[in-house]
Amino acid sequence: MSSLPNLLSQCYPYQYRQIIQSHVLTLLSKLPSLQPKIQLYTHDTVGKQVKLLVLEGTVPMYYRRMRYNIPVRIWLTEGYPQYPPLVYVVPTQGMCLMMMMVVG
Repeated sequence: MSSLPNLLSQCYPYQYRQIIQSHVLTLLSKLPSLQPKIQLYTHDTVGKQVKLLVLEGTVPMYYRRMRYNIPVRIWLTEGYPQYPPLVYVVPTQGMCLMMMMVVG
């Protein structure tokens, strides 16, 4: 894995690199299953592509006293930290999601 400063130098020129680095390092200390990477993100409204920092891995959640490791992809968009990251659940092939009012 590349160092975080090295990854940040390869992607979109974030305005607040030091803050981003601090936030990501804090998050990685709490959720070591996440891995920082650089990936191409396509904005769905305009189709523009940009290289962004993304954190991929699993986040633990508890439901009815059972622990589930939820696979996620967390994109730090160009406006971070002034705008929140985009967080997606990335279901595995064998994962079953139930449609509910809060899942669509």
